[in-house]
Amino acid sequence: MITLVVHQLPATVVRSSHTAEGHLGDTSFYSAELTIDGEPSGAVMGHFETVRLHESESGAEWDRVGTGVFQFTPTDTIVVIGAVTYPVGTLHSSDGVALVRAVVGGTGTHLGARGEVVSVRSPGGSFTHTFTLL
Repeated sequence: MITLVVHQLPATVVRSSHTAEGHLGDTSFYSAELTIDGEPSGAVMGHFETVRLHESESGAEWDRVGTGVFQFTPTDTIVVIGAVTYPVGTLHSSDGVALVRAVVGGTGTHLGARGEVVSVRSPGGSFTHTFTLL
């Protein structure tokens, strides 16, 4: 197994139809710069859609399905896909909550990548992404 830790600067939401009320089918597109050990190392870009509204012990929540591409160079990428849960009324996950998604492929040095990524949002909107690749 290989572990790769990547830090993401706060994302720019380039287009979003999400509202505080929330609707099935709401979509957002985003991008953000990445760093590894404090050095610029590419960008992440992706989108997510609201696919389910439900109640839990924590209150009302949205389930969102999305795809993200971590582009380290024009030819070196890791692709992730998965479903995550957000509190209703928010565009982003709560600080400190681990979001787990599948690594479904990659290109270049990450050709055929498989595994998972655990993403945790920090106060201020940055993320730490910890990839475990098989």
